[in-house]
Amino acid sequence: MTTDTATAQFDIEGMDYEIKNNGLHIIITDFQGDKIDFYPSTGTWIPRGGIKSSGFNNLIRYIKLKTN
Repeated sequence: MTTDTATAQFDIEGMDYEIKNNGLHIIITDFQGDKIDFYPSTGTWIPRGGIKSSGFNNLIRYIKLKTN
């Protein structure tokens, strides 16, 4: 997954994010205001205070389920 691909999908989904370290790290703010650290090169994501997970589609699903 590239940073451009990830951020394009975040834009489509209406998610706020901040790119760090030249795209190696993206901090997503979900719809409840919680932060999620995402690493596009590995697909790893970690909700702040949560458990490490992986997979971009799983990240999008996690954020959407948390909203509902």
